[in-house]
Amino acid sequence: MNGRDEFQTGVSADEPAREPDEGSLGGVGTPAAVRTAPSDTGTMGTATFDASSTPPSTPLKTRPTNAPFGIQIPDSVQNALAPLEPVGRQYLGWIGAALLLIGTFLSVKTYTYNGPNLGLNISVPSASQNFWDFSGLWAFVVLVLALASAGLAFIRDYKWLLVTGGVALIVLVLNFLYTFSGVLGLSARPSWGWIVLLLGELAVLAAGAMRSTTRDAENANGLDNLIAAVQSKSSNR
Repeated sequence: MNGRDEFQTGVSADEPAREPDEGSLGGVGTPAAVRTAPSDTGTMGTATFDASSTPPSTPLKTRPTNAPFGIQIPDSVQNALAPLEPVGRQYLGWIGAALLLIGTFLSVKTYTYNGPNLGLNISVPSASQNFWDFSGLWAFVVLVLALASAGLAFIRDYKWLLVTGGVALIVLVLNFLYTFSGVLGLSARPSWGWIVLLLGELAVLAAGAMRSTTRDAENANGLDNLIAAVQSKSSNR
């Protein structure tokens, strides 16, 4: 081979021709990076995934629950109860419990005679019943709920006031509807004691739903700690 051929091919006459590299296009003009790169067969091949290069996922922010069983009190309700915040949840809970206790012994049902007059000029006075005489069992339930509400306000676990207040509200509403039922010759109607009972009920519910102030900061584990303390004392006996 003459010098011209050596210049064009880069191979001298004394040097044997090299076989083309496997996987290359004839081995001529193929860069080393292309010849050594892994073939793309539709898989990830030997490439690795660097997890540190991806931004960390941000956890979803959830509002803390301010009621039992994971229930969230709407902001609109708490905003409506904002004028009661100067009173405080603890004092408001005590006021509601006291009104429930007092209302249990107030007149809740009034009977009025509506029979025939028979031409007699007789004045028949109306009779009334307090809640304890009217419905002893349900009155006892309301007394227990009132005492429980006062205790919950004392340990500052206010969220459970929604439970005691809710149960008491159901009891009061059902008994209020029953006060319209009379007996033979007597008509019946609700009496003024219901005003005190319902005001106490609303005060307990408001204390459970409103926001806490710095003066009466909530102890979210107050009831759990009380139950644990009672169980610990009973087991040590």
